Amino acid sequence: MKLYFFSCGFLESTKGLFVNGGGNEAYCVPVPFFLIQHQGKNILFDTGNHRMDMQGHLKEALVRSVKPVFSEKELAHHAIRQVGVALEEIDFIIVSHLHHDHAGELGQFPNATILVQQAEYDYVHRPDDIMEQTYYPDEIPQELDWYFLHGEKDNRFDLFGDGKLVIYYTPGHTAGHQSLLVRTDRDGAFFLAADACYTLENIQSGVLPGLVLDSAAYLQNIKTFRFLQKTGVTIVPGHDPQLWEQFRHAPDYYE
Repeated sequence: MKLYFFSCGFLESTKGLFVNGGGNEAYCVPVPFFLIQHQGKNILFDTGNHRMDMQGHLKEALVRSVKPVFSEKELAHHAIRQVGVALEEIDFIIVSHLHHDHAGELGQFPNATILVQQAEYDYVHRPDDIMEQTYYPDEIPQELDWYFLHGEKDNRFDLFGDGKLVIYYTPGHTAGHQSLLVRTDRDGAFFLAADACYTLENIQSGVLPGLVLDSAAYLQNIKTFRFLQKTGVTIVPGHDPQLWEQFRHAPDYYE
């Protein structure tokens, strides 16, 4: 197994959006996505920004609070080439949720089966006022090869049946958020939390982010992450600029 950490540039924002009470302090956060190679398959967890997100694709209200900054080579379908993987060679995409900075490149991988929560997919077409600006239906073409998971019924879905890639149902940030536990052979277990936990501070202090759909569910996730930490699992938050620098980045990898 190989686990690669990538980032599709960063988002310019303020800390209060990621840590409640963080105020208007400038806060530039990474936009992670991950490539896992296992059992002869190439799997992405999330896909980062949409290629047009710096050119008017995003709604003005969103860009005023979260501004994406990235280069063409950082887009997922380009970035994976540096480790010898072509976009046609992606077999599966596990998408944490369908916000613009996680699902932006879903349509770029023609041979991928995309695993998403049914509740998340359905919510894209009827979001409430808080979340409406973060979803872009043009990033989520119906003709893609979708594979739907169903909340608690499919919680801890084991993709290969060997305990190496296990999808956790982690709603709270959105209606159908999911995260991924990756157990490498040599470097231990990593929990790719995505936006179920923006930063390590959310876990350590039990602080909600500034954007959350269901606070009670989000706090329950925090309890789960603390438990996993006690068992030796490394939590990888969705947008922690300090912690991100401590990980190995592609073309280096964990195995």
